[in-house]
Amino acid sequence: MTNALMTTMSYNEIAQLTGVYVGGSTVLPSLKLNRDAVTENGNKVPQGSYMVTQDGVNVYAKTALFRPFINSFQYMQFDNTAGKFSNKSIIVKSFREQAIDELGGVKCGRIDPKEFQIRKERNLVSLEEQDRQKSIKCYRNLYGTVTMEKAVTESGEETSVIDLPVLWRTAGVNFNAANNALKAIEKKKHYIFQHQLLLGEPKREKKGSNVYYVVTAEPILTEEVPFTQDVDAQIFQTFQEIIDRENKYVAEKWRSLTEKNKPFDTSAMSALELDDPLDDLLMI
Repeated sequence: MTNALMTTMSYNEIAQLTGVYVGGSTVLPSLKLNRDAVTENGNKVPQGSYMVTQDGVNVYAKTALFRPFINSFQYMQFDNTAGKFSNKSIIVKSFREQAIDELGGVKCGRIDPKEFQIRKERNLVSLEEQDRQKSIKCYRNLYGTVTMEKAVTESGEETSVIDLPVLWRTAGVNFNAANNALKAIEKKKHYIFQHQLLLGEPKREKKGSNVYYVVTAEPILTEEVPFTQDVDAQIFQTFQEIIDRENKYVAEKWRSLTEKNKPFDTSAMSALELDDPLDDLLMI
C-alpha cells in the first residue's frame, strides 16, 4: 500500500491495517524468515527468503527494505509440547525496565546466561531447568513498514509489497541483525524512522544437522525518509497502541497473581541488572 493511498484513509482504516481491531485482539502481520523450500500445499517457494502475509497471501522475496519505527524487547517462553508460547513479558524499550510476565514473574524466569553457565558448571542446575532455560528467549521486536518490490506469491505469481506495517521479531543469531544499522542512524542524530534498512539475502549456515539463516541489515544513510503527520504519525501511534494493549494484558495477569490490591505503575518499576541478549547465543 502506497503512502499516496494511505493519505486518503481514515485513522480507523489505518489502525485496522496495522492490526488494531475495535473489540478484538491485536493481529499485526509478521515479517519472517522462510526456511522451507516447499509449503504444506506442495508449492515450491524461495528458501532462505523473507516472508510476509498480505491480504491472506504469503509473499516471498530474497531482499527487502525495512523502515523501523519502534525498537523494543520482549521475553517469551515456548512450549514445544503444546507448540505455542506459554508465557510472555511486557514489551520494554530498555533493559532497565522490569520485564514482568503474565505468570507473575520477571523475564519469564530467565536466568542471566552468565550466571546460568556458572550454576551449570557447578552442577547446581537440573536437566529440567536446563531445558526450561533453553525455551526462554529475549526477542527484539521491531515495528515498522516493509517493502518487497521483487516478490512472488506461493503460487509463483510476481507481486510486490509496499510500505506494509509489520512486526519483525528476531532472536538468537539474528537478535542483533539490525542493531548496528540502528546505531549508525542514531549516530547521525537521526530518528530510526528517518531511514530504511536494506535487508540483504539471508546467508545459509549449518551447525550439525541444524540449518539456519543469518540476516544482514544495512542502513541507507544517503537517503532520508520524510516523516508525514497525516500517515506516518498515525502509523507510529497505532504501533504504540498495539504495544500498550499487549502490556496492559500482561500486566493485568501479573497483577492478578502477585499484587491484586496494588495498582500497576510502570513509572515506579525499579531498574533491573542489565541483561546482554548476545548471551542468548550460549543457549542455541
